[in-house]
Parts: sequence; structure tokens; C-alpha cells
Amino acid sequence: MEAATVVLLGGALGSPVDGAEAAYLLHVASQSDAETWAAKDQLVAQRFFRARVVAWHLVGIAVTAIDPKFSS
Repeated sequence: MEAATVVLLGGALGSPVDGAEAAYLLHVASQSDAETWAAKDQLVAQRFFRARVVAWHLVGIAVTAIDPKFSS
């Protein structure tokens, strides 16, 4: 899988949430797949940050809210 088909969004949080400073929303088949992707992040691989995978079941996306520069 390529990152363009897995990473739906990601970035730094405005302020930490339960110790987390950033988050990704991944489109993967399992928690194991998400953990594999998180481990590929260089900041995680080099142990600057620790990844914590939390299951989240997306129920919808407002396509009209997506900035056109990101949907080309």
C-alpha cells in the first residue's frame, strides 16, 4: 500500500491530548496494519515519539469540506 491510499490526514495537534502531540487518520484493514504504518514514521522509528494506535470507525466524510488543493 502506498501512503497516498493509506494516510487520510495527519498533523500536529493544537495542544497535546493525553500526551499526544500529533495524529494520523489511516485507512487500513486492521490495527496491525496501522501499527506497521506508524512504525514507518521516522520520528517513531528513531524513538523521538512513541506511537499509540487507537481504533476509530469512520462513519462519513464531508467531501465538500475538503480543500480542492488536497483532492487533485
